[in-house]
Amino acid sequence: MRYDGEGRPPVTDGPFAETKDLIAGWYIIDVESWDRAVEVAG
Repeated sequence: MRYDGEGRPPVTDGPFAETKDLIAGWYIIDVESWDRAVEVAG
């Protein structure tokens, strides 16, 4: 985000995080087996 002074709107990269802003993340999927988890992840 950038601030350009009083009365001016802040400038942002948009609604989605960029790689530089994202440190780590993970997902949880509920499946029947390890094989199914690997299939879904692929």
